Amino acid sequence: MNLFLLFLLVLSSAGIIYTLGELNRSRKALRRYDSLSSQENFIEQLNLDIHNRQRELLNLDQQCSSLKKQVSQLRQQIPDFEEELYVQSFGFYQAKYNFINSGDYEVQLKRIKAQQREMIKNNGAAICNISLSLNDSEKEGQKLSQNFLKLILTIFNSECDTVINKVKTSNIDKSQEKIERNFNDLNKKSKIINCEITEAYLKLKIWELHLKYELECKKQEEKEQEQEILIQMRQEEKDRRKLEEETKKIREAEENESQYRQQLEIALRQQESVAKQERRQLEVQIEQLRQNLAKAISDKEAAISRSAMVKAGYIYIISNIGSLGRDVYRICMTKRSTNEDGYIKDMSPEVPFPFDVHFKFISEDASDTLRRLHERFKDRRVNAINLRREFFEISIDEIAQAVEDIKKETGALKNIQYEKAPQALEYRRTIAIKRKDDHTAVNTQSA
Repeated sequence: MNLFLLFLLVLSSAGIIYTLGELNRSRKALRRYDSLSSQENFIEQLNLDIHNRQRELLNLDQQCSSLKKQVSQLRQQIPDFEEELYVQSFGFYQAKYNFINSGDYEVQLKRIKAQQREMIKNNGAAICNISLSLNDSEKEGQKLSQNFLKLILTIFNSECDTVINKVKTSNIDKSQEKIERNFNDLNKKSKIINCEITEAYLKLKIWELHLKYELECKKQEEKEQEQEILIQMRQEEKDRRKLEEETKKIREAEENESQYRQQLEIALRQQESVAKQERRQLEVQIEQLRQNLAKAISDKEAAISRSAMVKAGYIYIISNIGSLGRDVYRICMTKRSTNEDGYIKDMSPEVPFPFDVHFKFISEDASDTLRRLHERFKDRRVNAINLRREFFEISIDEIAQAVEDIKKETGALKNIQYEKAPQALEYRRTIAIKRKDDHTAVNTQSA
């Protein structure tokens, strides 16, 4: 389309150049007729001709302007077409059935298979449109046609099974084309005796292909979901065991505290009624009991703190405009008790530029806070299939509002650190260097 419009532009320009050249030749011809009596008539005709040519030039200018406008519009559409081709090159597929789980697909596949068997049984999968005769026997001719139909169905089914079993995301369209091509080739070869595989049977095979493909996709999706659930269950079980262990330590510390407190109270009461020598020994015992009590209280507080840390963690909200673009944020957490910022640094080698931290805060129940944030922005996920990819296409103001709301609802967020604008130092310096190099290259070419 673009080449056609450019071709028209070239033709129009050529027309303008041709018209100007003709006018110059006409003026030269005028000089040759200076001595002729018909000079006035010639000039009049020439003026009329010039007027017509000028009008043609005006029309050509208008056409050029219109064509340039169309070319500009088409150039603006080119990125959209390129994006569409790019998506198609990755085998984009629009689901046709959208069953809830793989079991529903398997049930439907069995139904399709049963319909195919029933169609073959009732001679509806492949037919012969004429009555054949062999050795003057219609019965032999009928047997010949039946054997031939069985043969082409066997070949077609075998080819379809091979294609269907190998179907995947990148070849679904080509797989359908291959089945249709085999169908057409077999029917073309069978046309000599007026036999053919029916369109209805082909339709069932195409249904089977798409069902098989979507079944495999659904199985993969369920597998990833099961892995995610398994990871979550393992983490929850690990946290549960830790919590039980720390709860047991809290009970032991409380029992020790109660015991030491009772012994201390008894010793203090005895201190007033015993002799001087015994009082000295009792004071030593009291001091020891006080130390034991202080240790029991300290152990209990430490166990309570550790118990709280089982659920507690750091929530990070980070961006990477050099690698991911603007308004794409990762919402993640770590339960590291020390060097928690190393969790973010560990991500940076996987991408060209380091991540910038916009939010960092402690949550007394980090898993619950992370779940609330993910649930709030579930419709804004960059990857809608793999939930472990915690990237969301949202604005920083929306995130800030969500954090504030969760803080009010739960009271579990502490030490909130917030940085609205990304620093992106390496990215910005890289852009500056590239611009400088481009500017230098342009100046060098100009010189």
